[in-house]
Amino acid sequence: MLTLIWTCPDWEVDWISEILAGASIEFQIVYDKHLQHLAPNSLVALSQNDERNRQPQVLARYLLRFRQRGFRVGVLHMSDEDYSAPTFFYPWVDYVIRNHYQLHLARLPHVLAIPLGYKKGFWAPGNTAPANSGAAAITGGGGGGGEKHERKYQWNFVGQTHDKPTRKTMLAAAEELPGEGFLKLTQYWNDSSGLSTRDFRHVLLSSHFTLCPRYVYVWDVRCIHLRV
Repeated sequence: MLTLIWTCPDWEVDWISEILAGASIEFQIVYDKHLQHLAPNSLVALSQNDERNRQPQVLARYLLRFRQRGFRVGVLHMSDEDYSAPTFFYPWVDYVIRNHYQLHLARLPHVLAIPLGYKKGFWAPGNTAPANSGAAAITGGGGGGGEKHERKYQWNFVGQTHDKPTRKTMLAAAEELPGEGFLKLTQYWNDSSGLSTRDFRHVLLSSHFTLCPRYVYVWDVRCIHLRV
């Protein structure tokens, strides 16, 4: 039994659960933002966004307690999108799973890079997930019932354009295409005036194409949602 110790906001918990279930790994999730829980065969989920606000010695002491007890422990290291997260603890753990690829880290024999995943609730119970996906097994989707979608939009884009001139160029080109498009502009990441998770999923499933401009880095979360 793997104990997945979730120490940060669980944005990716459904996606990670799908990966583990798809690999036939039996696991339980324990939420522990104070870094207190210890168990044999643990995977500690960390977010760079939270570690910025935590003294590094707090994490160091926590991980070393696993070693002192002889417990196997891995780290699920998330949200290192600007490649600035500390990695001093990598030699202390049995393995590391990262959702942002970095070449020099990927060369380490105990580091595995996985794709970014969808947001928690993207496949809520009763909503249709692809029949061959782990999400279908977890949520009960993918077979009978659920939402049915017609591809009413030729394209869609949800996001920001200010200070991003290439996106404006992209949208100008998209608007020349035949057929109806869907456009929802936001002011910042996770804007409260943006679409809900359910509405965003509906737009993706109702579109032939989703416009995915290059981000500050080489990945784009829209591509990740589209994998489903």
